[in-house]
Amino acid sequence: DFATSKLDLEKINGANISVSLGDEFMQAVEKDKDWDLHFETPHEVIMKTVKARELLDVISYSAHTVGDPGVVFMDNMNNYHMLSEYDEVNFTATNPCGEQPLMANGSCNLGSINLSAFVRNPFEDNAYFDYNRFTDVVKEMTLGLDDMLDILGDRHALEAQRQHVTDWREIGLGVMGLADFALKMKNAYGSKQFIKNIDSIMKEMINISAQTSALRAKETEPFPKFDADKILSSSFSNVFTKQTRDMIRKYGLRNSRLLSIAPTGSISNVLGISGGVEPFYMLGYNREIKSVDMVSDETKIITVFEKTPKALAKHMNVDHVDDLPDWAKVTSANLEFRDRAKVQSTIQKYVDTAISSTFNLSNDASVKDITDIYVTAWKHSLKGATVFRNNCAKIGILTGKDKDKDRNPGTPPSITLEEKWLNKKENTLKEYVNTLEISMSGAKSNKIEKETCPVCGDILVKQSGCTKCRNPECVYEKCAI
Repeated sequence: DFATSKLDLEKINGANISVSLGDEFMQAVEKDKDWDLHFETPHEVIMKTVKARELLDVISYSAHTVGDPGVVFMDNMNNYHMLSEYDEVNFTATNPCGEQPLMANGSCNLGSINLSAFVRNPFEDNAYFDYNRFTDVVKEMTLGLDDMLDILGDRHALEAQRQHVTDWREIGLGVMGLADFALKMKNAYGSKQFIKNIDSIMKEMINISAQTSALRAKETEPFPKFDADKILSSSFSNVFTKQTRDMIRKYGLRNSRLLSIAPTGSISNVLGISGGVEPFYMLGYNREIKSVDMVSDETKIITVFEKTPKALAKHMNVDHVDDLPDWAKVTSANLEFRDRAKVQSTIQKYVDTAISSTFNLSNDASVKDITDIYVTAWKHSLKGATVFRNNCAKIGILTGKDKDKDRNPGTPPSITLEEKWLNKKENTLKEYVNTLEISMSGAKSNKIEKETCPVCGDILVKQSGCTKCRNPECVYEKCAI
């Protein structure tokens, strides 16, 4: 019910939803195994068994149709960060955009750096990244975000939140403008050279940020929960250089968390650059702007052409961005999703929290493509994955120039669950077979008490008004007259 709740566009139209998937579930998907669901109260125990792959198909169908739910790979989230060896640190949720896994009473304190601003000699063969200036800005931003904790710490609503900020001093420094960076460096987004450059930049970023936090700890004190042995034994600490590790051991860290990559939707628009770690959505697209005036509820549609591709076109003396070479026209619509996953995986290696990012897909993407994206993202150690298919039933704020109806609706899947309901008070157990029919209104239950086929012994299920044998080779059925 939760995974399909967004199919009804009148239900939860103003909020995004996600589901948490663990390693054991994803392994069950790969091996086509059953998956057991369990829920218990003081009054009852509910147990359901379903094929893991069928359950993921339902999630994929809903995401294909309306862009929700996203998925969070909670084991990846909990296993790879600086605090993974702390017994009291366990993440069960993130902030709304997914880039910040939070403990109870945790808060976001984020800022982002425009990578494209550090490219010198842009669009030339001798273009290079200015590491010296980048290092200075990482230091400035790390210290600035740490200062914000003191400025805003007392303004949290609850005492528990204020205490959390004091104990952990979390910050989240991120990046944006990667697609613009690629063009200025004459790299194709997602290419081997692009990934090599990004790997080098992100390695520098995490180490400089950690060293700056260590020096701030030397000046003041480490965050109260700091434990060098725990932090330096985390698997994430392998990204630190020897110099960084030595500084952490000697001085401590002022901040328990350092890097976090937000979608930067608003600030990247102000700067006219690509958001977060995304490729360009399109080189030209329509953007829908809704008024915050609750009276008029005005909506405007504006046409946007990305600034950096236009600048490259001018530099190359071509008339239009459509005339640029193929390497310069990489967008979410034509970037193979495995290449997109490699980019995010490379960056995630150096990000101790998480990355907010969307796999934007063309309208012709299939439900299976979305399932493949989830599996690929999990295998690449991503901490989550969200997809959005152009011109699906739930139109996004970014669309192609010609906004039209979904030309490629998916086929609704069916899913069968075997259920056991235990009444603790009466000590009675009832068993059912529930065949769910998925449609645009959500999931419709067709539950019958569990029966076995008198012919072959397999389970009977309810389909199209008849009770039929689940075994496709068996012809037994009984229908109401």
